[in-house]
Amino acid sequence: MQSSFYSEAGEGSLTCGVAMCTYNGIQYLAQQLTSLLMQNRMPDQVTIFDDCSDDGTWEYLQTWVAGVSIPVALHRNVTRQGVVKNFESATRTLNTDVIFLCDQDDVWLDSKIDLILKVFESDPNVFLVHTDAQLIDEGANDLGVSLFNALGLTQSERRRIQTGDAFSVLCRRNLVTGATAAFRRELLHLALPFPNCWLHDEWLAILAAATGRVVILDAPTIQYRQHARNVVGVAVPSFKHNMQRFFRLFRLSPGDFQTKVLSVRQYCWNDCGYCLPYLRNI
Repeated sequence: MQSSFYSEAGEGSLTCGVAMCTYNGIQYLAQQLTSLLMQNRMPDQVTIFDDCSDDGTWEYLQTWVAGVSIPVALHRNVTRQGVVKNFESATRTLNTDVIFLCDQDDVWLDSKIDLILKVFESDPNVFLVHTDAQLIDEGANDLGVSLFNALGLTQSERRRIQTGDAFSVLCRRNLVTGATAAFRRELLHLALPFPNCWLHDEWLAILAAATGRVVILDAPTIQYRQHARNVVGVAVPSFKHNMQRFFRLFRLSPGDFQTKVLSVRQYCWNDCGYCLPYLRNI
């Protein structure tokens, strides 16, 4: 089910699409969809891939799409694909300049699309942008901690990303949450097919860092809901959790680091040379 493509962007502006995936998400779906329609800058396309929901999600989507004015394409998988392959399928269908990843259970702040698109429009070397988020519980109550705080983002990591060294940071641990992220569509030429051994947001982020710039924004752009059925989610860190995370950084062996680098390299159609300094030093 699809309506025609259009762009509300002005001359010289980038078009943007939203790749959304659903699976038995009826409980929070209405809030997520409503927040898409409340954006200061509307998406040019939305594609929604449902992974065989049986809780009324698909029926709700069919009713919702009939009442909206933006172009929306609905697709229902015949068999379960899982989150990574479902997002792969959704991103393949969009032909916009920039693609936003969208979960089924969050709430987008109304400035999200406009804020992130301006970063891409200001620098053609930016391949991926990701932001902070407000953590909320099942009832949309503020948990009093941001996503970056929950991840334990360090000043050193932030500084290295901001100065163009996101690759070495992301090889050690993923800091990019897909629900806050957007990327240039041209990145898909390198990223497809998404490997099963990587989460889709982790894979896109590390490829973007290896071939262009990754931008991290401290401004939150979504309310990121934490609940029992999160596919990934974020645990609000205790002291014990922080200590475990800290020591895991030191237990990452040189071989593991090299494996990640080589996994990225095999997907490069050109030898960009970016990985070589890291391979020489491990």
